[in-house]
Amino acid sequence: HGAQLFLTLVFLLTGSWVSFLFNAPLAAYHVNKIINNRHLYDATEIFRTLSTHKKECFFKLGFYLLSFLYYLYD
Repeated sequence: HGAQLFLTLVFLLTGSWVSFLFNAPLAAYHVNKIINNRHLYDATEIFRTLSTHKKECFFKLGFYLLSFLYYLYD
């Protein structure tokens, strides 16, 4: 989560507006998750929330893949 926030701040400070706007929603999601204390998973309840966690991981994987391709060809 920290690397995502750092990268978003670097884009903001360097004036790379398209990259900043592309990364800002995920950074805000990470901040919201940390503030609401949902960034840790309980070992006894992981199987109840596994499908939600799996969807979140696939979404992030797709986002990071698109980000990689954007940064590679930008």
